[in-house]
Amino acid sequence: MLKLESKIGTILKPQVDIYNFLSKLNNLENFIPEDKIKNWKATEDTCSFSVEMAGELNIEVANREPNKTIKFKGNTSTQPVDFFFWIQLKEVKPSDTKVKLTLHAEIPAMLKPMVKKPLQDAMNVIVDRLPELLKHI
Repeated sequence: MLKLESKIGTILKPQVDIYNFLSKLNNLENFIPEDKIKNWKATEDTCSFSVEMAGELNIEVANREPNKTIKFKGNTSTQPVDFFFWIQLKEVKPSDTKVKLTLHAEIPAMLKPMVKKPLQDAMNVIVDRLPELLKHI
């Protein structure tokens, strides 16, 4: 099992607004980089897309803890790797919310050294970009 945690980021928005937006996967369509991800399809609870070198991914919301945590999981019937991903939110004061991402993935031992750093970097980039992506909410 590979477990990764992002750095802790800050979003200058109320926790409830961030949660309400991020907990619905279909809200994310406008933020998907078309040069990296193809064939994006989403509902509030599921999304699917293709990534070069990784194939098609199918993700669904596994659990929502209102205003605090959103947990996602890969659809294990269509993917070679089981994974769970979650977003944690903590409002430290009005309109000042901390965010952290966590990933658990069943990565084969021989692949861990190749995927660990790129996944860690991607999670930190997401945390860095969230304030910009959420500025309109």
